Amino acid sequence: MSLPERFQNNFLPEEIQFLVENELVKIVPAMDGKTSRSRKENITSKEKRRRKLLEIKRRQREEKQKEIYSDDEDNPYQEKKENNNRTNLDNDNLDLDLEMDELNKEEEEQRETTEYGSFDWSFITTDQNVLRNLSSSIPIEIPLWMAMILKKQRFCRMVTPSWLSVKRLKEYLQFERNNSYKFSALPWSWMVISKIFINQFPEDLPSEDKLSELRSVLQDIREIRMVKVQRGMEILNESHLQLDNLSLLEINEFRPFILTTMTRMKDLHKSSLTQEDLRDKPEERENIYNNDDKVPMDVDDYNMY
Repeated sequence: MSLPERFQNNFLPEEIQFLVENELVKIVPAMDGKTSRSRKENITSKEKRRRKLLEIKRRQREEKQKEIYSDDEDNPYQEKKENNNRTNLDNDNLDLDLEMDELNKEEEEQRETTEYGSFDWSFITTDQNVLRNLSSSIPIEIPLWMAMILKKQRFCRMVTPSWLSVKRLKEYLQFERNNSYKFSALPWSWMVISKIFINQFPEDLPSEDKLSELRSVLQDIREIRMVKVQRGMEILNESHLQLDNLSLLEINEFRPFILTTMTRMKDLHKSSLTQEDLRDKPEERENIYNNDDKVPMDVDDYNMY
């Protein structure tokens, strides 16, 4: 029984997109979008009136202060009166400063509450599942497509996968170099996820990692794994090839060549069988799954970085 024609070629771009976009990624919700910016600038009319009155009081104090210090100081009674006025003025200024500080503190607290305060969102997805209880600053795993929408609207920040750092990737690279026929246990879609993070979310990557160094290590891993896949084809036969921990795009890249080679080896094996061997061999049934009407599309951009 052979595979359907469609699956004897590459995955379609739509299939790759579907598989990758439904990968779970971790985000930290944050109220930092357009709505929050408008709310941070929103000050109630009561607070505006209060601030205006405080400014008027401050100007009156300044004018009074000018009058006190500009009077004639030769009169002793006038001097005593000025001292009392200065004391009262200093007390009033102190009260005014305290009141202004309190107002500024209240406004700052309001901005922080508006920007980082608790909120509760609910999303209805295309498969009618409801994603509830998105709370501010509490990490949650959601599908990649949803995370990209929230990130674009500035309602979350992405949490970089633990494997996507220079230090961790160098460990994977060392494993690849030390094992000629084994592949490191990178995620199924590591090539696509890493490219998305580097190109679209560079601000969420670890601050100590340089993008150039990150790209370089990823490219080194990719090239070594490509060589190892080609080396693994030395043990290919007509029915079996085991290469564990290959990623989605790596399988997609080598699938046509491997399946074509296995088919030809299978034909050669059949031609070497005798009539008696063919009689004893179970008859292969015709494949009932046929998707030949769908023409596969080529995905030729394999230089990820």
